[in-house]
Amino acid sequence: MIINKHYRLSGILIVCFAAVAIYLAGCSPQYYKDDADKEVYNIIDEKWQDEFGVKANFRISDVEPSPEDIPPDPNELLPASGVLSLEQAVSVATAMSRQYQSQKESLYSSALSLSMARHNYEPRLRGIFGGDYRRSATSESLAADGSFSISQLLADGASISLSLASDWFRYLTGDPRASLGSVISASVSQPLLQGAGRKIAQENLTQSERSMIYQLRNFSRFRKTFVVNIISQYYRVLQQRDNVANAERNLINLVDDERRQQMMVEAERITLLNFAQVQQSRLRGEDNLRQAEQNYKQTLDNFKILLGIPIETPMELDPNELLVLREVGITAYQYDVDESIDVALSHRLDFLNIQDQLIDAERQVMIAQDNLRISLDLTASTNASAPENQFGKFMFHEGTYSLGLQTDLLLDRKSQRNSYRSSVISLTREKRSYEEEIDRIKLDVRDALRQLERTAVSYDLQLRSLDVARQRAESSRMMLQYNQATPRDVVEAQDSLLQAENSTTAALIDHTVAKLEFLRDIGVLQVNNDGFWYQDFFTETGETENDQTDNKTK
Repeated sequence: MIINKHYRLSGILIVCFAAVAIYLAGCSPQYYKDDADKEVYNIIDEKWQDEFGVKANFRISDVEPSPEDIPPDPNELLPASGVLSLEQAVSVATAMSRQYQSQKESLYSSALSLSMARHNYEPRLRGIFGGDYRRSATSESLAADGSFSISQLLADGASISLSLASDWFRYLTGDPRASLGSVISASVSQPLLQGAGRKIAQENLTQSERSMIYQLRNFSRFRKTFVVNIISQYYRVLQQRDNVANAERNLINLVDDERRQQMMVEAERITLLNFAQVQQSRLRGEDNLRQAEQNYKQTLDNFKILLGIPIETPMELDPNELLVLREVGITAYQYDVDESIDVALSHRLDFLNIQDQLIDAERQVMIAQDNLRISLDLTASTNASAPENQFGKFMFHEGTYSLGLQTDLLLDRKSQRNSYRSSVISLTREKRSYEEEIDRIKLDVRDALRQLERTAVSYDLQLRSLDVARQRAESSRMMLQYNQATPRDVVEAQDSLLQAENSTTAALIDHTVAKLEFLRDIGVLQVNNDGFWYQDFFTETGETENDQTDNKTK
């Protein structure tokens, strides 16, 4: 009978080991990765709000993209022609930019932290199993022990636990005695003063839930800033390319001027000294062209790094995008300052975070006040054991039961006092930061509107200056033929024309970027699932959508 029990218990031991081995073999690292990914993106889906914009392009690189995401394969994104349009550039950057990838990983990490905070309020299971074989000169034995426990932290601060433990021992030589013992125990702890109540007990979870919202807002805000930066840098590359084209035309004109004035020298109509000025200008024009080409290549390489593609990738930007800008020109801007500020204060996601963080600071004061109270916990526990070799037959009637109170009078409250005082100061600081943020947003909006107006006026002036420079260049050459101008006049007129051409392109791009930055700063710029942008709330003339509807009605 004892031998049968021995084999039965040994069989149980083997089965337990096999079950654990099979479980561990089945739960590979890939299993845990997939499980974490599923929970994280369920959290993001749950927390995503309409104010964050289109829910797309937020999955990290080693997770299968959703149907709304831009595919991360560069072969699908980069055109075969090597000419990248503005929209394609934004899509490529969204899918491949290293900076964008880091932001997605930060969002993932925040959701992962929230999953752990939630798990703290779920049943926590734990199992421990061990066994050993012992041999000496006089004896040989086999022993095994194991325990299983479950615990849970409740929303009001109470904690409960239940555990089951067993020990088995068997002599294999000498006296073949075997013993099997088991104990079951349970305990409950309920705070009555410090730490009692849902608001206090769930503070860590509450903060984690709110921090997740903050990170989603930060991610959405980043996407808007990121798109504006990509568009801005795209146009800056085209600006450098346009400078190269202007420098090439300038050099052609200088070579023509040099050839014509060489003939005038031979005809003794101008002196060699005057002709030397034209030669110097032509040499300077060659140097300007080489410098413009170098600047363009450097800017293009930097843009490739920004996009996240290899720097050796053959790629050009579509010059038609600059032609479209020139055809459209500048659009009307009649934005009201006060209304723009109101829109920014209600739409800026970073400001919404500041508002909510002020609430967090107020809540931290409440937590610090609670920590000043004495600790008083109601505790209850019980345990019962089973007779030897009768696993599961617990003798609850002979068990131990207890009910009591446990308190910490906090006779030394220096730490709690300092924490409370610090929380009050932090709240005061957050209030100042909140007020300062309002003023800063007002300043941002005012500066953005001033920049929008300045660049619009500048572009208009540069267009006029360009017309004057062209007329001056043509007139100076014509007047030189009739000895009414000098070669120096022609050189200066051509230099002014080159500067006017470059300045006109720069002013147009400055205005385009200023408008995008204004829409971003008031929070109405939105990002599509393809990474491109659209504006919300304001029309092209600066009217709100409601105003436009009213005007149509009238």
